[in-house]
Amino acid sequence: MAVIKIDIISDAICPWCFIGYRDLQKAISLYQKTYPGGSKDEFQLSWKPYFIDQEPPSESIIIHDRMLRKMGPKMTEAAADAPKARWGGVGSRF
Repeated sequence: MAVIKIDIISDAICPWCFIGYRDLQKAISLYQKTYPGGSKDEFQLSWKPYFIDQEPPSESIIIHDRMLRKMGPKMTEAAADAPKARWGGVGSRF
């Protein structure tokens, strides 16, 4: 049995981090089903924080408004649409 250690650096509110984690879960499952002896291997996941916004406001703010101020309308629209296009099959709504 092998112990496979994976460090995950993730932001709790980032949709791409969630998508990446779901993809990792699928990859681990596929590995354990198809790799000879893989079902006996153990995966140890270690979580570390990554903060997209290093200085978040102290008051609550609508994320869309904050993105508009930081990135402008075109980038905000693209940032909202890209995860939606990738979201299919992830098992959640975005």
